[in-house]
Amino acid sequence: MRGSMLTQIVPGGSIWVRVETENESVAISVRDEGVGLPPSFDPTASKRLGTRLVTALLKQLGGELTRLPTPIGVNFTLHIPLRAAATR
Repeated sequence: MRGSMLTQIVPGGSIWVRVETENESVAISVRDEGVGLPPSFDPTASKRLGTRLVTALLKQLGGELTRLPTPIGVNFTLHIPLRAAATR
């Protein structure tokens, strides 16, 4: 995701990455000020390599990807169960 974000970021824009533990999972949030994605964007149907890798990793770890609405850029959060990550 990061490489793709760097090519889409507006000059002087920012990228934020946040990692938090939530109950029995870890949440990795990535937000940028780039050009954004269409509302109909479906990461599970994407042909882009980075998106396919993230989707495959989340599937292996029993995680999920959520997309929060934002007026500029994108805001995704990966939720990964800690127990699943520790046993794989």
